[in-house]
Amino acid sequence: MCAFTYLRMNPDLFHPDNWRRFVAFVKKMKEGKDVHRCWEQVEREAEHFVHVTQPFVQEAAIALMH
Repeated sequence: MCAFTYLRMNPDLFHPDNWRRFVAFVKKMKEGKDVHRCWEQVEREAEHFVHVTQPFVQEAAIALMH
């Protein structure tokens, strides 16, 4: 993911489980329809990105609450 707009985001997106699902969803969309992998595998692979982006996610969640 190169860029993401804050226009339609809400604090619920930044809850850990929701963020994990969102990252997996974006990863699956990027791969396209030709890759046939189970959802659980995509979520496991997205876990690294979730961990790396955690400080940014927390900062965005705080900004949206104010």
